[in-house]
Amino acid sequence: MPCFHDERSEDWFYVDPDGAFQGPFSITQLRSWAQTMSSSPTTIKRDDYERFLKVHSFTAHMQRERRCMLLGTLLLMNKPPNGFPGGGEPFRPL
Repeated sequence: MPCFHDERSEDWFYVDPDGAFQGPFSITQLRSWAQTMSSSPTTIKRDDYERFLKVHSFTAHMQRERRCMLLGTLLLMNKPPNGFPGGGEPFRPL
């Protein structure tokens, strides 16, 4: 089920693998980074990609309510307004 967030007005944050808060970022930025990592042929980049999709992401509102979601889930639920290039899904399953 799609979950539409305004890609321009909502700021997203995430907690990196070292426990540091990162952000704010737009969904568009996060999606672009994930797409770049997913298309990389190197093992190091694939490992980075897997870790990136498993970080906990949230908005300021979600943080106040102590809620978050995996970044991979956020990206799969928020498709670009015009769909993904080529019509497919760019993210490998976790």
